Amino acid sequence: MKTYCTTIILLVSVFLFFSCSGMTDRKSFTVATWNVQTFFDGKNDGCEYSQFLKNDRWNKEVYVERLKRLAASVKKIDADIIVLEELENKKNLYDLYNFLAGEWDSSKVYRWACFAKEEHGAVGCGVLSRFPLYNMSVHSAAIQSENEGQPSLRPLICVDVKIKDSEVTLAVNHWKSMSGGEEVTEKWRNRQESILEAAVSRNLLCKKNVIALGDFNRDLENFCFYRNTGRVLLRRYENLMQSEEGTFVKTAWSHNGSLAEPGSYFYKEEWSCIDNIFYAGTLELQNFEPVCGEWCDKKTSVPKAFKLWNGSGYSDHLPLKAEFSIIDEL
Repeated sequence: MKTYCTTIILLVSVFLFFSCSGMTDRKSFTVATWNVQTFFDGKNDGCEYSQFLKNDRWNKEVYVERLKRLAASVKKIDADIIVLEELENKKNLYDLYNFLAGEWDSSKVYRWACFAKEEHGAVGCGVLSRFPLYNMSVHSAAIQSENEGQPSLRPLICVDVKIKDSEVTLAVNHWKSMSGGEEVTEKWRNRQESILEAAVSRNLLCKKNVIALGDFNRDLENFCFYRNTGRVLLRRYENLMQSEEGTFVKTAWSHNGSLAEPGSYFYKEEWSCIDNIFYAGTLELQNFEPVCGEWCDKKTSVPKAFKLWNGSGYSDHLPLKAEFSIIDEL
């Protein structure tokens, strides 16, 4: 059996909210990523997870309250570019933008956004940016070489960001979850790693800086991670096995041989770093942190997960935020 890899467009939207003067002139910038946990709107479209479809406590009013909390959180995170995983549709971004309205500082306004998800999928990924977005592409795979049918795999989103006179490519990820068992599902994440490696390699060959970020559903230690250098080898998938060849990137979690604390996801009384910000090219990392706020416990930093039964909480993940400088052209 053969593996078929394709680049496809799946319910893709790139849209401009509005345009005006006052765009920032910096070559340093901040990015954030946050899995906002099953952020469904209040309308039943049939694609939602079963616990939402059969729960009469999920409605428009609860959704609006979640929007208010998310908007307040995005303002406090205050990243120039923020990637959000587990949005239901592009309407979430429009609604979030409306709840962010009223910002008088023009450099704080998110003028550009994009969204994509798998056709008939429950959730996708969205991007809000203060810098122009363009050249969006969506990458997925049709795999027919395994002994089981391919599960729903969220696509990789690549989109270019114009920062002053420089260009950075964002690669937005939300890999297969560990539901069903970490070992059993790892082969699908290996495939998604290969898709990401190809995209990163291609953009580096085109002399572009790259930031790959999102929820990888894989702890940092389970990548091909070189702790002493902070480098990660994104591996290719060839001949039905994961190759030891690939493309090196750096992880923002690692600085001078030590890892930032506490992690991004707390499960069974343990922290893990399944959310990540990788980077390559001539980008220099200035700062990185899992961001704490009203969305987590003040003492333990454990995220306040969203609870469907009473509509409380934010997400079961912490947001990550990194500051970069573009130090030179490739």
